[in-house]
Amino acid sequence: MKLEISVPEMKELIKKISNPESFLEAMRFDVREAVGDFLSKLMSCELTEFLGRQPYERKVFASTQVEQRTGAVNKPSTNSRQV
Repeated sequence: MKLEISVPEMKELIKKISNPESFLEAMRFDVREAVGDFLSKLMSCELTEFLGRQPYERKVFASTQVEQRTGAVNKPSTNSRQV
């Protein structure tokens, strides 16, 4: 992980440190945002693992030939006439 900070960002950070309430409020917001992002990604990964497929991936089961999402069945042609 690489931390990069620009000069204007550093000046703003120094101003916030001089006022502890402002600094702590900014930290609370950053922590809340980071935790929210982490939990969203975690839930997405758990859902993908539980379903056994990626989002928007369509999977046909070999045993039933039923498409998982729509329930469509792929049946072979039953035409008895041979040409």
